[in-house]
Amino acid sequence: NMVKLIGFFTKTIFGNIAFCMFYISSITLFLNKIKWNFFLHALAAVGRTALSNYIFQAIVCTTIFYSLGFQLFGLTNMVINMIIVFTIFIIQMLLSVYWTNKYKFGPVEWLWRSLTYGKMQSMKK
Repeated sequence: NMVKLIGFFTKTIFGNIAFCMFYISSITLFLNKIKWNFFLHALAAVGRTALSNYIFQAIVCTTIFYSLGFQLFGLTNMVINMIIVFTIFIIQMLLSVYWTNKYKFGPVEWLWRSLTYGKMQSMKK
């Protein structure tokens, strides 16, 4: 029984590692195509403005779903929720690309850095 158990775990572990490597390799090769450069650039911009995007998302979703706005909490179905999610993310991607083309960090990131270092940080590229 112990030999079967060890064999099962060994196969499972090596199988999982092999599948993981396959997925990572496939995604990497897929995203290295030239036409994906804008998408990857946009994701990098979203990453550099992550805190600003988080605050933006919280404000937008609070406005859509809670009493300060349209009060749609519990009234939308899964399809509408997915449309809202993708719309907000696309808007965030576009705003992040636009912002990071002119500035080093997002506005909230700039404030955070300025407070951390105790002096105003340069924002322009």
